[in-house]
Amino acid sequence: MPASSSMGMISPADVPSRNSSAASLTHMAPPRICRRPVLQE
Repeated sequence: MPASSSMGMISPADVPSRNSSAASLTHMAPPRICRRPVLQE
């Protein structure tokens, strides 16, 4: 979870990990990934 959040990439992490982790990441991905790139850029 920390590695995916740090990288801010759910596409690659969601492909290989199509388990509960993928569902959990997808749920907390749009809100966090949308705000991460905006603050970093």
